[in-house]
Amino acid sequence: MNMTVTESDKKLLSCLTAVLLLLLIVFLVLRPLAEKNSDLKRQITAAKDQEVVMDLGASLAEDAGKTEEEVGEQLEETLKRYYQNLQSQDAEKMVTTLLLNHRMQIKNLTVTMPDTKSDLKWYQYSEKAATEIAGEETEKTGGQTGIYAVRVLGSAEGSRADMLSLLTDISENYPAISIAAVEWAENTGNLTLTLEIYMCER
Repeated sequence: MNMTVTESDKKLLSCLTAVLLLLLIVFLVLRPLAEKNSDLKRQITAAKDQEVVMDLGASLAEDAGKTEEEVGEQLEETLKRYYQNLQSQDAEKMVTTLLLNHRMQIKNLTVTMPDTKSDLKWYQYSEKAATEIAGEETEKTGGQTGIYAVRVLGSAEGSRADMLSLLTDISENYPAISIAAVEWAENTGNLTLTLEIYMCER
């Protein structure tokens, strides 16, 4: 049996061969390349995400470092307000000078040195106090401050104007001295005063 291959058959076979070759190229070459390209895109996306996370971490670390530095500076500035390592004679001399500077005649002074750290509380209207009251902060400052208070109890005589001048001076110009108690006898001009002089470990 003889088969005659016409010119049109040859053209059809050529077209089929070309299509098969094209399909082979697609499946054997282009498809793996597309998959590899997709994989590379995923890797690039993951790398970019990781870069963003690392940049964020570096930014947070930098912010934390700045915050720590600022807190340290604020703490150092706060500590400058307190006296260092006072002896009883230092406290007595300080209060004596204050009283004499305001023309008060000293009758007696008693200095009590601290045995333990002061149990200080936040000012009742401060943000810290509100936080503690709301139960958001359980750690209290008492015994944690590193601040000691020297208590000075004294009595002196003078005029009402000198007494008020003394109390105003202490309140406005001596942040490390707290007026714990004041008693004024108008008829005798007698002042009974209790002061707490704060000092801090450094």
